[in-house]
Amino acid sequence: MDALRFLREDEDRVEFKESFSRDVVRVGAAFANAEGGIIVIGADRAGEVVGVDGAEELSREIMESFRKHTDPQVIPEITPLTTERGTLLFIRIPEFPLKPVQFDGKCYVREGRKVRLLGPEEIAELHLKSLGLSWDAFPARDAGIDDLDLDRFAHYVEKARRAERRNFPDKPLRELLEELELVREGKPTWAAVLLFGRDPQRFLPQAVVHCGRTRGLSEIVDHRLLGGTIIDQVDEAMTFIKKHIAVHLVISESPERMEVWDFPLEALREAVINAIVHRDYREPSDIQLRITDDKVSIWNPGCLPEGITVEGLYGMTHPSRPRNRLISQIFYDLGLIERYGSGVPRMIEAFRKAGLPTPLFEEAHGGFSVTFIKDLYTDDRLEEMGLTDREIEIVRYLKKKGEAKLSDIKDLFPALSDKTVYRMLQNLVESGILRATGEKKGRRYTLK
Repeated sequence: MDALRFLREDEDRVEFKESFSRDVVRVGAAFANAEGGIIVIGADRAGEVVGVDGAEELSREIMESFRKHTDPQVIPEITPLTTERGTLLFIRIPEFPLKPVQFDGKCYVREGRKVRLLGPEEIAELHLKSLGLSWDAFPARDAGIDDLDLDRFAHYVEKARRAERRNFPDKPLRELLEELELVREGKPTWAAVLLFGRDPQRFLPQAVVHCGRTRGLSEIVDHRLLGGTIIDQVDEAMTFIKKHIAVHLVISESPERMEVWDFPLEALREAVINAIVHRDYREPSDIQLRITDDKVSIWNPGCLPEGITVEGLYGMTHPSRPRNRLISQIFYDLGLIERYGSGVPRMIEAFRKAGLPTPLFEEAHGGFSVTFIKDLYTDDRLEEMGLTDREIEIVRYLKKKGEAKLSDIKDLFPALSDKTVYRMLQNLVESGILRATGEKKGRRYTLK
């Protein structure tokens, strides 16, 4: 049949069932929690017609089953179609506006061709998304207006006005709090508590940055737990970092000597801000900032938002999907965020200019981490690793340029064939020194 042939081409949003069972309702609830879909009763998994008997009575049974087993109630649109091979029932499931829809008390979602059970965090995220709200826009449990420091809020308003980041109306502070969605239903939102609270940790004990400096495998040199407002945490974290990374005085053409830190401070600050702004504050873990002899790592609870991948972060641009919309806006107003989605590219560029390895981004342990590494690729160390002079020259080039295509490396060695240059690059990739991204002609190489 032409209709089934067409539907077979859209398998992500179509499910074929030979007969009706409660699993049809489960799939329907999953479609309602996604973008909707169609369930065809009377066709096998390949989309071939097998037919059903008693279409009218079966339609009533299906409607009743959806009524009993879904909450909120999903009302499907059922259309019978009679063919030469038998009767089909087309069940159209619309996307439900207020999610999640439960099937027998559990929440499922359709992803590709599979139906997946959602966890508590995913259910909360789905609900907020359907409301068009982020978590930080909800009223903070047990908090009142008196728990906010209005002097801090007034300072923010004045600073944002001077920076011309936002045009505030001339209103009393309490009215401004409501207008900026920092107060809802007469109560401060989670964003207000974290940004301007007198004691944010009273309501969210996990809203801290745990800083540690270790030496060797286990020696703890220093550690601090940073509380207070999340705005103050940025500067306090940077103070801790500067205390424990080295700075060198370099003689330059100017009369004064120039300070050069082991790591570009602007990149470290960007990473701290990203961790604080984009972490999942519903998770009980705190942000972990770790400094060792050769690296700085920052881990925050909460993986990357939907639609953003670790690999995509290494591109020039990536979409901005702030987890905490109000917090992101206030940080932008204060000039702590320059432009949405620009932080990671600036980090990478700062390390490229400093001739240091590209920051390492990872999703791990239910969160997201960025690791900054000192220059591990000195000539002496590369020789110890057994690299040839030509391979060392490639590494030097990438430390300076940041990335290269095969043709760029070929220009370094005009006497060598493309095949030989490619073999050298592959050896460096397999040795874990370089990262290759892209396909064949468009493939680019960067230091790991």
